[in-house]
Amino acid sequence: MRDVLFGWCTLAEPVIPKSVKTMITNSAKFAHYGPGLTGKSLRVGSMRDCVEAACNGVLRPVPPKWA
Repeated sequence: MRDVLFGWCTLAEPVIPKSVKTMITNSAKFAHYGPGLTGKSLRVGSMRDCVEAACNGVLRPVPPKWA
């Protein structure tokens, strides 16, 4: 089961399991501060990218159109 969280502090366990290596966010601020705060790799994506990753459990390996 995959969890989608909102309005919750996501900086530590149990919200972020130790097994997680990379997360996706649509927040540039979290993408900037998140790696240092969580010890995880972060990617920025659209809301659609975030929902797809939550539903499928994988991040698409393509760069965003603006990159």
